Amino acid sequence: MLLREYTSFGLRILLYLGTVQDDRPVRVPVLMEKVNASKSSLHKLLNFMAHQGWIVIHRGRWGGYRINEKVLSVGLGTVVSILEKDENVVDCTKSKCPFRNSGCPFVDPMKEATRGFYAELNKITIGELIRKRQEALVLKQSSREILIDKEH
Repeated sequence: MLLREYTSFGLRILLYLGTVQDDRPVRVPVLMEKVNASKSSLHKLLNFMAHQGWIVIHRGRWGGYRINEKVLSVGLGTVVSILEKDENVVDCTKSKCPFRNSGCPFVDPMKEATRGFYAELNKITIGELIRKRQEALVLKQSSREILIDKEH
């Protein structure tokens, strides 16, 4: 299943905000760089994610965004489904499909496959993904330190 760019950015935001070690909120320019997204794309998405309760907005001069700890227990499939707006893989209403009104054979199998996809993703939570990312960052840092020690 091909995910929309919007979903990809949303997942990147959650992973980045979840691995930030600093207590200060993350500002939009930093997020733009870290998730490789434009300012206009981010603002709409950040507001949507805040509305979902996944991130917290800190307003004011030193404002920015932080992850809401409540999202850590949410399944990845749930987040992806919401970001994808739970759209059908086959959307018969957008095209002029001749089978649209006469019993399309694709609709039910595609809906079932989509449910299976989200169910599989729900086997892992956002918190577990963030922990895996943190572990990968620690390993990367350790490898870097070993290389530096060998050079000296």
